[in-house]
Amino acid sequence: MKSRNRQLIKIIDTAINKLMQYIDDTDIIIDNNGRLGCGAFGAVYKAICKNEIVAAKTFKSQAQNTDELSTLCSSKCQSPYALHIIGVANLNTNEPKFVLQYMDGGDLRGHLDKRRNNEVTVTNYSRMEIAWAIANVLADIHHYGCIHHDIKIHNVLLSTKHYTKKLVDLGQTRDIATTMTQGAGTLYCTAPEVLKGGHYGVQADIYSFGFVLTELDILLVPFSCNSKQSE
Repeated sequence: MKSRNRQLIKIIDTAINKLMQYIDDTDIIIDNNGRLGCGAFGAVYKAICKNEIVAAKTFKSQAQNTDELSTLCSSKCQSPYALHIIGVANLNTNEPKFVLQYMDGGDLRGHLDKRRNNEVTVTNYSRMEIAWAIANVLADIHHYGCIHHDIKIHNVLLSTKHYTKKLVDLGQTRDIATTMTQGAGTLYCTAPEVLKGGHYGVQADIYSFGFVLTELDILLVPFSCNSKQSE
């Protein structure tokens, strides 16, 4: 994948990644001390599923997350650089779970913090390689007539396996034709027109991507106290 041949990468990805499958809940062993992240809808934990290290996403309740669950299950936004759903358990209950690829390099924010502090990182991707991957997954999402809706540095995960960088949180992905205004995305990297109550479209995704590119360049959150002190 270092050759960055877009078509070749898609062929390889299709060959090695299976379709989403339904998994028995008893096959998922969650490490409750290994929480990888959390949000308004639930949390992600390190887990074991059928002798493979995975990430398990749990939800607080099915009723609160109908949109995200249906989007993840029926997502047409297939891309080698989007995090793959391995399987789903307890889909029609109050405790659904998604089994996802485990990304051992953590999120891009943590990676950049280590680079800035001259610490050892799990992965050794160049900033150009990471930017190329994000640009390609955005191109794939927009090609399918959708918008990601929450492009940010924390939603880019890294892995040493198969030379991968992945964009996550596709549960926020929506059809471009859908009318969307405020309440979307993350405040500090949301496009000005959206903050003013305007429509969230492809342009807003690109604005957020530009914010990520700036973070890749300066290794800090733009306009933050730390970035001002470093000037």
